[in-house]
Amino acid sequence: MEFLDKLFNKTKTDKVDLKKSPEYNNTVYVNDSFSYFGNGKCIRPLEELDKINIQEADESFKKCKKELLDVFMKNNGFIKHKTNAYMRLNSIGLIEYINLQKEAHGSRTFTLNVCVLPIYVKHEVFTIGFGDRIGILINGEDFWWDYNDLATSEKSFKNIIQALKLFIFPWFEQYNNEDKYQKDLFNNIGIIGNSRIKWITYLYIKNNEIEKANNYLDGYLNSDDFNNELEIHKNRIIELINDLKTILNSSKTGTEILNEAIVYNLNKYKLAKSLIKEYYDSN
Repeated sequence: MEFLDKLFNKTKTDKVDLKKSPEYNNTVYVNDSFSYFGNGKCIRPLEELDKINIQEADESFKKCKKELLDVFMKNNGFIKHKTNAYMRLNSIGLIEYINLQKEAHGSRTFTLNVCVLPIYVKHEVFTIGFGDRIGILINGEDFWWDYNDLATSEKSFKNIIQALKLFIFPWFEQYNNEDKYQKDLFNNIGIIGNSRIKWITYLYIKNNEIEKANNYLDGYLNSDDFNNELEIHKNRIIELINDLKTILNSSKTGTEILNEAIVYNLNKYKLAKSLIKEYYDSN
């Protein structure tokens, strides 16, 4: 990602070496403007787990998230979603989505998942889109923060806020541009699985290009991408394309198709109505 390379002043192949970091004491040097503070790894060693006061750790996470991250995200226009996620709508109808992921087996570590996804596409799995874990987007290395006590939790959340400012908000901003989004979408950058087919189809619908959408779906079945798929995946793709063509060739207008998808997302994922209102106000 070019903008991150420029920000780092280094090439994509440069990796952070924890053991060679200038400050290898729960910190990891990234560049002159930023160092990680935290555990780094997802799983904490057993000998460290035994020393953690579980109640204190969990209370410190809730306190710092509420007093630091929740406030920061709200001040930057994000709406809280469920317990550990935030959403903001950009100018081209993409949801900027961040959620906190705790390690599942008691290590008292956590990371952030970051992505953008169109609000006007019917999503079967809501978090599949352009994006990755925050560390991968920053420097290609997964990173997990600590919340083993109050002092550590406070440092971790302040460190995350700094990372969001320096790296993730600029990463979001690049997809506030329709040309950039469409270029990456058609070049198969940053999207998982068959969602790309659906996203491209709905983009054509959004642009009132129903004929192009039909031609795209017909052409996909003759593409190298399709021919190189395993048979089990081909069957799923054919089913998806048939469903999409049924939608395209129905009596519904493009606006009605998009509205149906938005209402579906609103109900299934309990999206904030203010997010939906913002979309319609801007379109």
